Amino acid sequence: MDPQGSIILKNLKTNQIFESTKSISIKGGEVTLHNVPIGVGYHWEKEVSNTYPETISFTIDREGKLVVINKVPIKTYLQGVVPSEMPDGFPLEALKAQAVAARSEALAKIGKVHRD
Repeated sequence: MDPQGSIILKNLKTNQIFESTKSISIKGGEVTLHNVPIGVGYHWEKEVSNTYPETISFTIDREGKLVVINKVPIKTYLQGVVPSEMPDGFPLEALKAQAVAARSEALAKIGKVHRD
């Protein structure tokens, strides 16, 4: 089944509206997403606003849900993911091992996870 729905983006500074039924990518400018759910299903579930400085893409998945992809270098990804997986008070060698494991998993999934 083809994705159905529209992506509507609003520039809060200019009030300009962008609407598309196809994917939208923004490059070279900061994008802030408001009320983004994180930790869904976990005790720390909440909504946050995040600003993304890299390339960000918006698309609609097969179920009609909005998918947001923030394209970043692997080093930037690891700087965000490792602290969420292990407290910074852990021994340095444990943090290094977690970084290696997270990097290996991320590289192994390129092109295999979330391709659609």
